[in-house]
Amino acid sequence: LDQARTALSAMVVIVGSECLLETGSVTMKSITKLLIAHDECLYRDCLASALAAANRFDVKSTDVSKEALTELRHHGPKVMLIGLNGSRTRTLKLVNLVTREFPDVKVVIVGVSEDTGEILECVEAGAAAYVLKGQRIESLLAAIDAVVRGESPCSPTVAQKVFSRLS
Repeated sequence: LDQARTALSAMVVIVGSECLLETGSVTMKSITKLLIAHDECLYRDCLASALAAANRFDVKSTDVSKEALTELRHHGPKVMLIGLNGSRTRTLKLVNLVTREFPDVKVVIVGVSEDTGEILECVEAGAAAYVLKGQRIESLLAAIDAVVRGESPCSPTVAQKVFSRLS
């Protein structure tokens, strides 16, 4: 039994924040806890279902309110997706509060606006990434993976707008 444990522990490989367990030809990734905060229930539920189907996330969802902070404390996610619609001020306050009070939680904004000012406000509030709602689910998955690794991904469209404003 001890030899089996030693052999198994030798097969565990740490890659960034993910633990890969190699068992023969199968590699299993650890599950990332994820919290979705969005005011539109149908959108929130559809996004939660799509992300849960990837079998890589433990997904919880809530609206953008005080309930989001309660769920954040209870669920302890590594990544929080926040939908930017409706009250931009309320959303930015939530982003700022989350990044101050929970510095290990990476915030990804899911928004519709390509307005550079709005995107920069999100970044200044503490967002690690901004993904446009019009992008494919693969883009969102890539952004989540990137923020888990400590990166701040940005779509080419958003990057072009930000750089043209700053130059």
